[in-house]
Amino acid sequence: KPGIPLSQTEITNLCYDAKRAHRVKAEDSANLGTLAHEWFENYMSGENPSTPVDRDLRNITDAFLRFVQSHDIRPLALEKKLYSRSLNVAGTCDLICNFEGNLTILDYKTSATIYGESFIQLGGYHLCYSEEKEFETGIRPEIKKHVIINCTKQGELNIGISDKVERNIKTFKAALTLFNELENINKELKSLITKF
Repeated sequence: KPGIPLSQTEITNLCYDAKRAHRVKAEDSANLGTLAHEWFENYMSGENPSTPVDRDLRNITDAFLRFVQSHDIRPLALEKKLYSRSLNVAGTCDLICNFEGNLTILDYKTSATIYGESFIQLGGYHLCYSEEKEFETGIRPEIKKHVIINCTKQGELNIGISDKVERNIKTFKAALTLFNELENINKELKSLITKF
């Protein structure tokens, strides 16, 4: 309170709290994202999750419900663990579904906006899922869309729908090549450096 003298310990604690405030906000946002993702998953699996008490979480789930109830989304697999033997990559896809009649890879994001990297990630899931299905059935599935459902803390809903799945796949492969080559260079680094 103004006018009240503070001890050295109280001043130190205030400074520490002020210095750490941005981390607490980031942690709160991460927790909110985790809770929203869990709610989405429960809803899409056919459960009827309760309306959240937390206002921010309720804003997100209300926006999600408005979107889902206005589109034809039929889940095929939730939290599907995927692996590509040919690329030696794995991941967990939030939702594989029929979206408006098209086989679709879908991911939930709770962040400020949709980033291009999200579609690259879906390109990777696409490759893994296609490879697994072709191995199981002998037929490569025709995935038509990649969808990002992004809910902000303010309850805004951003939907990214990409039918440029081949571009997303190509970009994922390029990013994977870059990652692998950088790993190889870092492993060889000691033999590449000469000290003078």
